[in-house]
Amino acid sequence: SSTTRATILTGRYSFRTGIGYLVLQDTTTPALSLAETIVPEALNLGLPGVYANAAFGKWHLGNFTVGGPSAPNLAGFDHYAGILTNMEGGDNYSQWPKTVNGANAYSSTYITTDQVDEALAFIASHPSPWYVQVWFWAAHAPYEAPPSSLCGCSLPPPTPHGDAKPYYDAAIVSMDTEIGRLLSGIPSQTLENTTILFSADNGTPAESTVAPFVPAHAKPTLYEGGLRVPLIIKSPLVVEPGRVVDSLVNTVDFFRTVLEVAGVQIDPLLPPGTKIDSVSLMPYLVNPTALPQRKWIYSDLFYDPLFQPKKAIREKRFKYMKQGTVEEFYDLQLDPWEATNLLNGSLTPFELRMYRHLKATMDALLVSNC
Repeated sequence: SSTTRATILTGRYSFRTGIGYLVLQDTTTPALSLAETIVPEALNLGLPGVYANAAFGKWHLGNFTVGGPSAPNLAGFDHYAGILTNMEGGDNYSQWPKTVNGANAYSSTYITTDQVDEALAFIASHPSPWYVQVWFWAAHAPYEAPPSSLCGCSLPPPTPHGDAKPYYDAAIVSMDTEIGRLLSGIPSQTLENTTILFSADNGTPAESTVAPFVPAHAKPTLYEGGLRVPLIIKSPLVVEPGRVVDSLVNTVDFFRTVLEVAGVQIDPLLPPGTKIDSVSLMPYLVNPTALPQRKWIYSDLFYDPLFQPKKAIREKRFKYMKQGTVEEFYDLQLDPWEATNLLNGSLTPFELRMYRHLKATMDALLVSNC
């Protein structure tokens, strides 16, 4: 989603950047402001001219108010090749509008393959260090059968209202195949010294959700099915690789993590008063016994034409949500599928204390906007 992409690049929550829903080309929702300092700009502020940078794949953060096809470059990337927004009309994975540094043309290369081709070409022509961002289009609709070389999948015949999940899964398998090609195409010594963050921008879409997950709690909601995504970090800095860390993480945290890996202290370099919500994940990489760096995480959605603004905050066990005047409160330890809104019954003293705490924490956060 546009909201997640903005949090990753800026280290700031959506209510600060104004990106609370899909960035649409008709300007009914705002684009990411060019005044925001994004990761490649932050790297260049701290280490001028040291890191080459490029973005490949889906952008979905700009429209003509911030440069149209040049939006990724104007935002701060030296090189961009990918798809600016959602596919429209007859566009598909093998016939799609490609933009390279402000120039538009249609590509007939399978989009996942093209994105890896572009990334490998950039890496081959730029000595490290570099910051390369690959935001795959897959597995967004429209779903279709991928090339057999990427997925030897047995798929049912496509129908207008058929089961989307086999095609969604096939797009994921194909992406996984191309990620393997991307990693194997990086020189081994360079790869050993490269930090890689792998994640997703939202949970599974409703049409591909299977039990015990609930379609009504999938993308684009603030239930766990819409918010929880994988996170894998590969880095030479990781002590005891293969560990699972169960601490709370938000996508805003990628910002400080990338900058700390590069050795950049960004705060003194930002405009006075700029609020960064990011918390570096470095302690988890270098210390297997690191204490949690966050007590809570926050997410929101707004500008959705069908719904009132939504806000959610959770700590390790409890989660508070608000949409308009409707409140929800869940015990994720006892109710991970968020089936029982505790506010529909009587709260125990402990539950009441946690409800008040999360609500007050959210209120305090939202008045800190700058």
